[in-house]
Amino acid sequence: MKKFIFAILFIWTISVSISLYWNLLVETSNERNTALQGAKSFFKQIVLTRSWNAGHGGVYVPVNKNVQPNPYLDTPSRDITDIHGKKYTKINPAFMTRQIAMIAMERSDILFHITSLNPIRPKNAAKPWEKTKMILFEKGLKEWSGFVEFESKRIYRYIAPLFVSKGCLTCHAKQGYTEGDIRGAISVTLPFAPRKLNLNLIITHFVVGGMGIFFIVLFGTLLERNRKDLIREKNNAERANRAKTTFLETMSHEIRTPMNGIIGMATILSETPLDEEQTEMATVLKTSAHSLMRILNDIIDFSMLESGKLTIEFCEFDLRVILDNVFNMMTIKADEKALKLNLNIDKNVPDILFGDSVRIKQILINLIHNAIKFTSHGEICVDIQLYDQTTSHVTLLFSVSDTGIGISKNGIKRLFKSFSQIDDSITRKYDGTGLGLVISKQLTELMGGEMGVTSTEGKGSRFWFTIVFQT
Repeated sequence: MKKFIFAILFIWTISVSISLYWNLLVETSNERNTALQGAKSFFKQIVLTRSWNAGHGGVYVPVNKNVQPNPYLDTPSRDITDIHGKKYTKINPAFMTRQIAMIAMERSDILFHITSLNPIRPKNAAKPWEKTKMILFEKGLKEWSGFVEFESKRIYRYIAPLFVSKGCLTCHAKQGYTEGDIRGAISVTLPFAPRKLNLNLIITHFVVGGMGIFFIVLFGTLLERNRKDLIREKNNAERANRAKTTFLETMSHEIRTPMNGIIGMATILSETPLDEEQTEMATVLKTSAHSLMRILNDIIDFSMLESGKLTIEFCEFDLRVILDNVFNMMTIKADEKALKLNLNIDKNVPDILFGDSVRIKQILINLIHNAIKFTSHGEICVDIQLYDQTTSHVTLLFSVSDTGIGISKNGIKRLFKSFSQIDDSITRKYDGTGLGLVISKQLTELMGGEMGVTSTEGKGSRFWFTIVFQT
């Protein structure tokens, strides 16, 4: 039981730990996805404005303190003056990117950097990490992103390549670029708060885990207590059963001695000269004594079966001799009720068998006695057939059929239960303890067979059993 509880505790602890680890991974993944989507959104905005600018061949804006002519834009039409004398300068895609980056940094600390392995403007020179990624872009890498620690700050970096479009060739054709070449890259740097453990998530898992462990231990304690109670009750019941069995055996043996004396004296008395009334009284005495002795024998057998002390003896015997003894005994009982007792033996049934002839005889007597007891007219048939045969064993099928009162379906369910009759009226009318069938069934099973019954209420019953014999 302790191993079972420890196993549950181990599984529970592992499950809670996996759940915590998984939730932390999901949280980290969600943060990474959020950062990636934000960075890609900014990148796409820059690419979109650059494309718009390049598509128009540049954009003229008024010259002011924040927008000065681009010294790296070598074109005659870079600067113009309108009719009012106001000066304008052309903004190319790179210059526009720097302006947007400046505004983004001022407003949200987002850093854009347009870079190249062969920059026109020195400030666009690639930083070491950017240079590494751009070399990989030349080899086929589509993009790169990730959290890094930089100057004691936690940031998220994203970088993707810039491809030369048709509008870019105005400035970059003389550098040898063609449409579709990788011109450079734009990196996006997003500031992020330092990574902190989700205390609420951790505390929740610790609380749930602790409560689970508490209830598992409580359940295990109650289960162990119940198990000990059951073992104690089982031991008490076994002791009580052994005491009952010992008592029944002792009392049965003690009663058998005087009963044998009563039967003997009743037999001697019935052989002396008696008048009609005295003869009837002696017969009743002898019959009652035999009935009581049969009950005592059943109780002794039942006690031995319950305690496991009854053993099956194996010896060679002649089956037909046993059947003759049984029929000689039971024919007298059948004649008393004018019942016909028939015996049918299959010709394939061997005469000499190896088994417990005493118990075979006991089972047959029990079944035939019951058939006679519950049959008022008609006949009783005993059939013996060869059921199965091997080189070393033979299985016989015995059946006892009658034309008696029969048994209801509900009654059949109670037949093989200890001290049970079909109903109380049966006990009052026919007497008996209900042990005969129980003992017969257990004896049959001890000899490797089984017992059953088929019956129709009001028409009769057929009890059958199989026994495995050595040949």
